[in-house]
Amino acid sequence: MAAKIKVDLRPYFSSSERESREEVTITYDLNSGTNLIGLPNLPNISVVDFIDGLSSAAGETAPIVSIIGEGYSTSILPGIGWIGSLMNLSPTKGYWVTLTDDFSFQITGYLVDNNITLHGGNNLVSYWGIDSFDSIQANQQPFGYNFYPYFCPPNTRETGILSEGESTVCTDGNLWVGSLTDFYRTDGFWLIIDGDDS
Repeated sequence: MAAKIKVDLRPYFSSSERESREEVTITYDLNSGTNLIGLPNLPNISVVDFIDGLSSAAGETAPIVSIIGEGYSTSILPGIGWIGSLMNLSPTKGYWVTLTDDFSFQITGYLVDNNITLHGGNNLVSYWGIDSFDSIQANQQPFGYNFYPYFCPPNTRETGILSEGESTVCTDGNLWVGSLTDFYRTDGFWLIIDGDDS
């Protein structure tokens, strides 16, 4: 695996964002192939600026060939550039990122501080709560809204959470059951919400 690339995105944030948010550096160790990630300390930034920042810091083209979000995607077309409907990256969203090689990098920025807007069905989200959050800690709010990672309250709208290769579901006994037990800021998650948009 190549040396970690360091990207400082703090200048992309407004002065009020820099004053009100927690500054963090998050390290990513991505594998060749497809990775489900979150970018919770990212500013609202274009895909092109993000890839250019990684490539500039690496001194060579970053090995990212596609990024898929919830309902949007973009991919590199040799000789043309980035094409697709995904134009900007959001710190509250999760992304499937496909690489041609292993790639390690660090991003320094400020954690997102707003709630996630959820809709009925599958929501592809980022995570900015306590890093390495153990889901057996009850009644916490790791996704920035009223979400309980261990006890799912009666009549909850959250029916499942999926990450890359792990998942957990809310049982009739109001407990989360499954192999997904820890939440990391590097990861993206599918939150499955029962019911209509809210």
